[in-house]
This record gives sequence, structure tokens and C-alpha cells, in this order.
Amino acid sequence: MLKFIHAADFHLDSAFAALPPEKAAERRREQRELPGRLAEAVRTWGAELVLLSGDLFDAKPYPETVEAVKAALAEMAVPVFLAPGNHDFYGPDSPYAGDWPENVHIFRTGRMESVPLPELGVTVHGAAFLGPTQEEGLLRGFTAAEDGMVHLGVLHGELGEASVYDPVSREDIAATLSLRDALRAISVDLIDHFIIAGSDYVSMAQSGFFSSAARQAFALRSPEDDLDPGFPAD
Repeated sequence: MLKFIHAADFHLDSAFAALPPEKAAERRREQRELPGRLAEAVRTWGAELVLLSGDLFDAKPYPETVEAVKAALAEMAVPVFLAPGNHDFYGPDSPYAGDWPENVHIFRTGRMESVPLPELGVTVHGAAFLGPTQEEGLLRGFTAAEDGMVHLGVLHGELGEASVYDPVSREDIAATLSLRDALRAISVDLIDHFIIAGSDYVSMAQSGFFSSAARQAFALRSPEDDLDPGFPAD
């Protein structure tokens, strides 16, 4: 059974412009603990793979923050895949342009790239934001090979076809639900999902919210979607 952790939107070194300078600096210091906590979660849960779907940094981070993230990802000692988002897009001055630990793969192009991990029976697909907006959906026209591998995608995006942040359509959602069902059928286990807001975060696994929160989220879909979430009863 494959175990992996997904996280995104840490927004490290956010300016916290609404706060007094001393308080903003304190919040940034608290934020810098998040990568270490993520590494601890990888060890605790025995995760074999980590997917990071963008906005780890907020605009231009401090060098010490970048080094702390590198150290935490190296400490995980498992494959880590990172897809830059609209706040930390890839470019010549991006923190992702330098050297990173050997276990970290950063998607650095604006088209879908595929990386097979035969030892895990998995192929990871992803792409990067190359600027603060991405008007064309990165998933558009993409299909995964039918090769017996488990196919996982890591992208930054936003729901809504009018979005300028890698728009994700209802068709994309339907395809994702089909993939989710396929992963369940072969016992692939998503063991945690971190939600980040400023310096605060919630571990869905530690909070026990996985099933109930997911059912609630899908209950908000419009009736015409006709997408059965398929979550088991408690």
C-alpha cells in the first residue's frame, strides 16, 4: 500500500502587512517551523512520497527560509515533488532555480512532465507556473498512459474556467474523482492533507476530519454535477 503526503500554500515569509512589524516577524518565525513539522509527519506516518503543489513561498523569501525548507525536504529521505505556484513561480530569480536536495524533483516547465518511480509503481506528473498567472489550464489535453502504473498529479490551480490561476474545470474534477476511485481500488492511501493559513495549519489526519470534511465538501456541489462522492459511511 502506497503512503504519500500532500501539502501546499505554506506562503512562507508572507509580509503580514496588516500586522505591526514585530508581530509580523514573529509570525514569519512561526511559519518557518512548518517544513520541519512536515518532515516529522513523514517519519511518523512512514510516508513513501511527498507532493507539494505550490506557493510554499510568498513572493521573494529570505535565504534562510529557503535553506530551512531544503534541509527539511532532505531530511524526509523520500522522493519529493514540487510544482511552483503563482506566488512562488519558477524563473531565473526563483528560489527553485538553485541547487536542491537529490530527493527533490522540481517541475520547472509550463507543460506537463512525467517522472516514473518504478520502485513504487508510480508515475508523478506536474508542471510549474512560470509567472504570477497561468490563464490556460495546465491539464488541458493531458492524458496519462495506460501502463499499469499509479498516476499522480501535482499542480497549483484554482476551480473555475474564468480563473487566471491554472483554471480547473468541472471536467477536470470529474476526471480527478475517477482517478480517486481507481486509487482506492488498488489500496493507495492518502495519509494526510495539510491546510495552511498564514502561520496556522491543520493536519486533516491528526484532526480526524478526513471523511466528514470530504463528505461535507462534496455535498456543496450543485445538483446538476451528478458526481457521486462515494465516501463510505462512518
